[in-house]
Amino acid sequence: PQNKGLQRWFVEDKFKVVEDVKLPPSPKWTHVDKADMGEHAALSLYSMVFKGFFKAEKEGMYEFAVTSDDGSLLYFGDKLIVDNGGNHASLKRSGMVALKKGWHPFSIIFHQAGGGGELNVTYAAPGEPFNQLDGSVCAY
Repeated sequence: PQNKGLQRWFVEDKFKVVEDVKLPPSPKWTHVDKADMGEHAALSLYSMVFKGFFKAEKEGMYEFAVTSDDGSLLYFGDKLIVDNGGNHASLKRSGMVALKKGWHPFSIIFHQAGGGGELNVTYAAPGEPFNQLDGSVCAY
């Protein structure tokens, strides 16, 4: 990875729930520092996919937490780590994954189905407190 941050794909008014979100054949990616609603927070029906690499500073079990309104899914490779799917009010879910020191590909899928909205992603390294998942530990 050469660029700090994440890549984000955005589409408005196409999907009903996060589980249905699929990338088009040639998605248009934009750079963002972190996975959040960003400039789209005022919109009511949209979906986003974030992708990048997470830098594990040491080997061990990492915990990832996603707070979202509506649904979100966090994957490492093709393994679902956090399932916060469906349409719901603000809800925090977490999951753990064993990582070796180094870079690991991950993705976050988010869907906003109207009403209030939220997306916040944090992580905890082994023996450490939770921190924001952002460009300080992510690249693409």
